[in-house]
Amino acid sequence: MDTYATWAGGFEKIVHWLDDIDERGPTDLAQLTQFYGWGIGEMQTKFLKVAHLCFLTMAAMYTAGIVEAMRHKAALQPVVRAKQNHTVPEVQKRDMVRS
Repeated sequence: MDTYATWAGGFEKIVHWLDDIDERGPTDLAQLTQFYGWGIGEMQTKFLKVAHLCFLTMAAMYTAGIVEAMRHKAALQPVVRAKQNHTVPEVQKRDMVRS
């Protein structure tokens, strides 16, 4: 979520990364913009598309999990009801009365 907030926040959120260099060298953002000529707007668009796709995928997986849980619960219902309503069938009751 922090990454999404950064990339969706506009140019002022990522401008400090443009010239950021640490012990490993320039950041990916610096390399892509300075060495390969990618535009900031183009990168924001691409990253946000990936983020939206990830959100949709997570929502679909969450929905599939809920549906699966509901199916599993529905499949267990007859077993639970049968145990709760465990009664002697009418034929056995008649036989018990005759004895």
